[in-house]
Amino acid sequence: RQIDLLLKDVDTVDAYCDNVVIGSYDFGIANGYLSYLRAIFEALYKRNISIGPNKSFIAFPSATVLSQIVNSIGMSTIAERLVAITVLEFLRTLKDLEYFIGATGFI
Repeated sequence: RQIDLLLKDVDTVDAYCDNVVIGSYDFGIANGYLSYLRAIFEALYKRNISIGPNKSFIAFPSATVLSQIVNSIGMSTIAERLVAITVLEFLRTLKDLEYFIGATGFI
């Protein structure tokens, strides 16, 4: 939640836990992707938060975030998650129901 609050004023940015996604049709420095990126970096820098380069995807046409494929079309569920849900057996216990709810929480 802290990253949500930190970036709440940056347009076209969605954050969840330690995942930050920027959506923009324009790459421009003044009012596009680069301006949002700059705002995010400035907000993180002010609070001494760093970003690992091995988990950073900048200017990619698509990325997988929280088991969702995010691209210019929108969000879709990765195939592995759909397969896992389709092979689930009939729910028999409360623990099975908890697992199912957890597994389908982002669909």
